[in-house]
Formats: sequence, structure tokens, C-alpha cells
Amino acid sequence: MKRKILYPIILTALCLLFLSGCTKTLKLADYADYQLEGYDGYGKLTDRFNFTALCADIAKAAGYRESSSNYDEKLRQITEEVRAGLVPAWSAADHLKNGSALTCRFELPDDFLKAYNVKLDPAPRSVTLPSNAFKAVRALQPDSVADLTLAGYSTIGRAAVRIRDSQFSALSCSVEPKDHLSNGDTVTVTLSIPDGLDLSEYLGELGYRLTEMSYSRTVSGLTEPELVDPFNYITVSFDGYSGTGTADYTADYRKNVMYELEFQLDKSSGLQNGDTVTLRVKPSWWNEQAAENILNYYGVVLTGFEKTYTVEGLPEAQPFDPFDYISLRFSGVSGVASAATAIDTAAPEDAQAILRDLTFSLDKSEDLSNGDVTTLTVSRRGTDDVSAYCMTAYGIVLTETAHAYTVAGLDEPVQLDPFDYVTVRFFGISGLGEAEAEVMSGKSVPDVMKVLRFRFDKSENLSLGDTVTLHADVNWYEVRDYCLRHYGVLLTETEKSFTVEGLSSYLTSLEDVPENELAGMITQASAVFENTVSTRWSRPESYQGLAYAGYYLLSRESVSAVSDNVYLVLIFRITAKDAGTGEDFEFFYYVRFKNILLEPDGSITADLSRYDVPSHTFSRSRVYYTGYETQEELYAAQIKPNLSAFSLEEGSPED
Repeated sequence: MKRKILYPIILTALCLLFLSGCTKTLKLADYADYQLEGYDGYGKLTDRFNFTALCADIAKAAGYRESSSNYDEKLRQITEEVRAGLVPAWSAADHLKNGSALTCRFELPDDFLKAYNVKLDPAPRSVTLPSNAFKAVRALQPDSVADLTLAGYSTIGRAAVRIRDSQFSALSCSVEPKDHLSNGDTVTVTLSIPDGLDLSEYLGELGYRLTEMSYSRTVSGLTEPELVDPFNYITVSFDGYSGTGTADYTADYRKNVMYELEFQLDKSSGLQNGDTVTLRVKPSWWNEQAAENILNYYGVVLTGFEKTYTVEGLPEAQPFDPFDYISLRFSGVSGVASAATAIDTAAPEDAQAILRDLTFSLDKSEDLSNGDVTTLTVSRRGTDDVSAYCMTAYGIVLTETAHAYTVAGLDEPVQLDPFDYVTVRFFGISGLGEAEAEVMSGKSVPDVMKVLRFRFDKSENLSLGDTVTLHADVNWYEVRDYCLRHYGVLLTETEKSFTVEGLSSYLTSLEDVPENELAGMITQASAVFENTVSTRWSRPESYQGLAYAGYYLLSRESVSAVSDNVYLVLIFRITAKDAGTGEDFEFFYYVRFKNILLEPDGSITADLSRYDVPSHTFSRSRVYYTGYETQEELYAAQIKPNLSAFSLEEGSPED
């Protein structure tokens, strides 16, 4: 079995050995081919070397069979080597002419493909092209390349040009002139090429030869425009009165071009018969090309742009003095009188209508006095020139627009001192006093007193001798001005000062106390102590008597409404017998009265039932006494602590 398999393998090896010993030569010229295209003189050759056939012949010469399993791999290797090493090259490939002689040569490296027992013959291939290998180049006229079109109206016609065929797209074309053309003009179309492009080469490759670069044509076929005078479609009219006449115009817009026009009168007001006005016309969007645009859109050429008209037929204006029918009325008294105007109801109706349309203003209409001069001026709201307005609206000439009037016949104001009808009263205690003002009543009191309000600059916490001022006024207004305007009364005074008097006052000096009053208080104080002896002393028999030793008067620096303001401290020297020694000794006792008032009539008011006595006690021989052993102790305890808020007056029985 093994012997049968070995025979084919040995046979194949012998065949390969035989073949490798025989080298085959292949002529490269046999595989060289080409393809032609283009036009005579611009022909092109495309190399068509048959690498596929050459590689297949090399594989066959090398002994590879298509039926072998590795044939495709070997053929691929051969193809890669051949394409990498073999370079066919023709002597010319472009700008070929009919009958041209060409040669194809081959470049290949040394020992090329020797591994396959194949030898390549590099002898070149030479060919002569047939006389009809390429088509002949044709002559090309410029008007067959660029198309010219004309449009628009004569004088503003437009020319346009474009390349007719896309095969000539590399060419450019232009036309001169290209606008503002009229029938009969000549335009020239010129062809051009981009920089760097050879025109002969470009057209030759397309099979053409351009005869010339431009051509000319005569303009024809443009529409002739319509000639239009715009003033044939405009009416100018005059209105009003000579001297203030007005001019206006109307346009007939049935002619469409009129919508595009704007009209302007050089003068449209203040006209009189014989004047001239000029109407100018221009497109509403006027610019340098306006006429051209109108021609382009409407096919119209305007023949006129201004026209002069003479003013005529205006009625003449009539003179009119507005102050003949205006009266001046005054109200109020001299000094604050006011003035107002009124139309005379007896004036003609047409005059009243004119006056109601006008405005009359006084340069001074308030605070007038007899002898003042006020000027009445006529005007009209929204009108700068009332005279011109009256001529325009009513056909009248105002003979004057301002008139002066002298104020006369005003009543003089009544002079009045309002404080003649006011009663002022002070009440209370000095330092806490109050003021009150009361207005009199009755038929004899002037009416103006009912609206006056009286107020003090200070009405509380008053002291004797203070000065207070009473003011007369009215709510929201200046009092003199108000009374003068509303009551015809001139107030001679609007404020008056009063000195505070008639108030009670807290005692500040014992000199103001009558001797009998002081004696009464001393007697009352003595009775208070003696009552204490009889009711509270354990040994009333030790009491030997008392003597008035003087006083301390404490007056508060600033009067208070909630605290005591006066302390009158009466001092007594008490004599008693010592329970232990039987000897007489002295100590001091006080009775303190409060808030003693000095009345306006010089009398005093004191509540002697209200008093204070000492609560301090001391002992002697195991007996307690109410009071102080020395007057100095009494002073330190009862007087000195009050000196920061009170003034002190002191005295003795000898004073």
C-alpha cells in the first residue's frame, strides 16, 4: 500500500526537476497595449499593459498548474513581484496627433523572476498611430458659447450674458455696457479664462478652436417708456381769507405712478391774492436712482418736477375789536379783590361765537387794589398767532390784542382788633398755672370772630410774671389774608402778649406770712405737742413746758404737680424733768405743715389739720421721748436730705 503512494510523488518530483532545468523566455512587447481618446493634436494615450496574462504565463512557465492546491497562492506572489518590479512606459501619452510614432519601453531590475526559470525579453514595442486615430478639432464662434439677453425699458435697458453649455463652465463672460441701454446702442460680449488656464489646451481637449474672444450686438427690442406730466393729475386749491389764505392740493391716484410721488408746496399759509406758490414733486423715496426706479417699475418718464400757481379768489378780511364785547368784573375789597371777564350778552351772535372760541387772560387778576392797572390779553389755546388764526377761521382782523383797565370802585376793608372781643383768664398755682381765652358772644361781635381760633404759645405750667402770647388764626390759611378775602376785614393785630397774674403761689418766704397767721400756726403746733404729752407720755407730770425755737421753710426749686412743694417746719424746745435725777433737761420737737399757699390778696391758705411730727425717739433714764436731743440732730435728719430739691429759709423767734 505504501509503495503505491510513493510512485506519484516520485514522478512529480522528477518532472519538476526536468522542467527547472529549462528556462523559458517571454517577450514583454507581446503584453503591451494602449487605449486612445481625444482630438487630433490633443489626443491622450492610456497604458493598458496586460499584467494578468503575463503573470499567468510566468506561473505556467514555472510549472504551476491551475489544478494544484497552491496555485492561487503562487499566482498572487508572482503578481505582487511583477507589479512591484516591472514598469512599462510609453514615449508620449498626451498631445498626440494622427500618425504619431510611439514606443513602449520596459524597466525591470536585474535577476528579475529568475527564481521561476523565466526570462523576460525587454525589447520595446514601437507603433505608428493611424491617420484617423483622433477626431479633427472644430472651429468655435464666441456667440455659440455665450448667450446675450436684453430686458427693460429703453434708456434703462439691461444686458445679461451667460455661458450657454456646461462643458464650457471654466470660461467666464461679461458684457459692456450692461445697463442704462437704449435701442440702437452697441454692446460687446467678451469671453475670459481664469488665471493659469490655457484656453487652447482647455478647448482643444473639448475638440474646439475659438475663432475670437468677443462679439458685438446692436440693442433692440427694449420697450419705449411713457412720458407723463404729473401736474396733469394734480389740482391746487386756495381757501380762507386774503392775508391768511391757505393752499392745498389733491392728486388723482388713478394714475398708479402718483402713489410713488411726494408733493411739497413752498408756501401753504399766510397767502393773499396775487401771491404765487410753487408745487414741487419728487418720489417719496427720492434718491439718485428714483427716476430710474419709476421708469423700471411703471415704464414712465416724468416730464415735470415743479409748477407755479397764482393765488386768487380769496375774500378780504374785516376789522374786529374783541374788547368792544368784553367786560371786567371785580369782587372783594381793595387789596385782595379779584377780576374776571365776561362776554357781553348784548353782543351780536356771530361776535359771541368768535369770543367763545378765544381765551382772555389778565396779567393780574388777584390781590387788586383801587388804582391798579391790569391788562387783558386775547389768545387761543394751541395757537401761537391769534391774529392769523382769526383771519383764517373767521376772516377778521383783530384791531387790538391787549387792553389795559384801571381798577376802581372797590370797597375799602374794615379794620378790626380781634383781641377787643377776647377775655383772657389765668387760674391755678404759680408754676402750674393755666391760661384760658374766651371769645365774646352776642350781636355786637363781628361775624369774622366765629371763624377765628385763638391759641396761646404756652397755656400750662405758668408762673406769676410769665409772658404768654395769644395768637389768632384760622385752619389751613394765613389769617389776615383769609379774613380780608372772605369777610372784608383787615385784622390790625394777630397776636397779643399777656403777663401772668392772679395765681396762687407756694410760700417761699415767711416774710409773706402775716404775723397773726404765723402765731396761729405756732399755737396750733403747741397744742399738738401738749396733746401728745397728755395722751402718750407715761409720765406726763415730768413735762415742764415748751418754747418756740424758730423755723425751717423748705420751698421746692421747681414746682411739682405730684409732690409736696412747701414744708414749714416749726421748731420747739421742750423742757422735762429727768426721771432718774429729777433735774430738768431740754430736747427738740417739730411740727411740719405742708403746701402753704399765698393767695393773690396777700392771705395764705394752709390746712393746719395736716401736719407731720417726729417719729424718732431717744431714751433718758429708761424713759423714751419723741424728738431729738439737739437741734443739730433734727436738722441733719429732717432738713439736710431735702436741700437738693428745695430752697431753705430759716429763722429764730428774734427774727
